[in-house]
Amino acid sequence: MPSTARSRGLGLVLVLALATACADQPSPTAAVDTPFSGLAQTASVDVVVGPYTITITDLGVLPGGTYSSAYTLNNTGLIAGVASSPTVNLGPALWRTGTITAIPNYNGAGVLIPVRTNDAGEVILNEDIGGTSINYAIWRDAGGAYHRLPPFPGGDSLRVTARGINTSGRIVGMVREPNLTITTHGVLWQNGAFLQDIGALAGYASTNPQDINDAGSVVGISTNTTTFSSTAFLWQAGGFTNLGALSAGAASAALALNNTGTIVGTSNGGFPVRWVNGAIQSLPVPAGVIQPTPVDVNDAGDIVGWGTSTAPGVLYASAFWRNGQAILLPPWPGATQTLARSINNNAEIVGEGPLVPGGPVHALSWKITTGGTPGNTAPVATLAATTSTTIRLNGSVRMAGTFTDPDNGPWRYSFIWGNGKTSGTSTTAGTITATRKYTKRGTFTVRMLVTDAQGAADTSNVVTVTVR
Repeated sequence: MPSTARSRGLGLVLVLALATACADQPSPTAAVDTPFSGLAQTASVDVVVGPYTITITDLGVLPGGTYSSAYTLNNTGLIAGVASSPTVNLGPALWRTGTITAIPNYNGAGVLIPVRTNDAGEVILNEDIGGTSINYAIWRDAGGAYHRLPPFPGGDSLRVTARGINTSGRIVGMVREPNLTITTHGVLWQNGAFLQDIGALAGYASTNPQDINDAGSVVGISTNTTTFSSTAFLWQAGGFTNLGALSAGAASAALALNNTGTIVGTSNGGFPVRWVNGAIQSLPVPAGVIQPTPVDVNDAGDIVGWGTSTAPGVLYASAFWRNGQAILLPPWPGATQTLARSINNNAEIVGEGPLVPGGPVHALSWKITTGGTPGNTAPVATLAATTSTTIRLNGSVRMAGTFTDPDNGPWRYSFIWGNGKTSGTSTTAGTITATRKYTKRGTFTVRMLVTDAQGAADTSNVVTVTVR
């Protein structure tokens, strides 16, 4: 099992599964949701942390079950994870509008774990067969049918792992070379069929993808199979870029990316980082967690991750980053532990946590909103370009940022240009214009951040600038 943040989370549930080795089985041509479903016994509470009001929701369990955990969600609110039931020790499940539904396993000797879902409702899953190194990668199409993903031609059909899926249904994952060799290949699939082996970064024979965005860009980990050194990579337009690390020669890992090009991962032994426009930046670590690993990022640049808790007797704690600032994601009131795995564009996060210290563990969601001070209304910011956003080198763009807020001025604002930022204050809500010159070619994401006098903040939509 690869030693990545996502597979580390997988280990938490595999220990609950009854798993034995078995022979390879053919993929079913169709699989439908089982009738074993019902309204989850959900409950929600609001917790104020810094400038945020965070709504925590217990997503509940299957009827008669005792455990559940959420692994991924899309922008329409579909959540995929695992749950126990009176008839299944642990199996995959979906949550839709408050209803939890068990979906079929693929091979009864293992546990089928959802990895990612897209807005079309497609889900990719991995099934590790306990006590072996066998792994099946499964694509569940929007109709509910299961398709086992094949290896690259000549690859090991028993060691295939799915990692990411984008809006168009393109899937990225990892396939091992035959005979249990240490070399792995990054593979793309479309509609359940092998599409492409993406190759390898120069000097690093082994490729271990972690995520794919809607443009088809892939990030992951490249490893030199002789020295075992590793580095984060970006693959786009058929070519590799070595993303580097915080210091020369250090190891790094890229674990997720969004549609504006922000990449998150770790560097120098597990320190959390992000890459923005190709430049690596350290992420702050909130008190209460040790070296949290960023595992997902949404299109606004919000990041979630998890690591070891500093509290005695508590295993895990989770972090949330917005605009380079970090908070500890709160547990269910009265409990102590959180493990967050995925965030969508609505600032909704899913994962797991106990309801009381020591259990029971349920799937949880966290909804992040601004305006942490009671009675304070957070600003609402939007951003629009007033000139062309495709410019030549040394050209400029002009932006108009508009915000509304009925209370608690004056306001601090920042235009985050992708090549720096400009900041100021305003005593009245309304429109602020600013111009920026770009002296390097590339693609840059621009946002506006507005913070009121009580600390409530809002980040605008993203505008993309292309410098040719």
